[in-house]
Amino acid sequence: MSDLIRMTATQIVDGLRAGSISPLDCIDALETRIAAVDGMVNALPTRCFDRAREHARQLMARPIDERGALAGLPVPIKDLTDVAGVRSTQGSPIYKDRIAPHPMCSSPISKAR
Repeated sequence: MSDLIRMTATQIVDGLRAGSISPLDCIDALETRIAAVDGMVNALPTRCFDRAREHARQLMARPIDERGALAGLPVPIKDLTDVAGVRSTQGSPIYKDRIAPHPMCSSPISKAR
């Protein structure tokens, strides 16, 4: 198991700001952990790791001092919350194919990156 999974968000953000941890490291650790445990709980039925990696690459192209407070820290968003262009089941099989037309509370989270 990656050491990142055992770190606090503050420790990870400090490592991201120092450059000792990359946003891609965080995504890799998160993907590995979700693959290992989510089958038991199905908390994250829709996964957007390719999208997260693209955001991380864009973020890494900016100087560290120009990034937001949570820059590089992956924040899983439960599919009860709409994210534009992403499947949002609202926890129900009747919405299994619903694609969110617009973001809701994920917009402020995105701005912190």
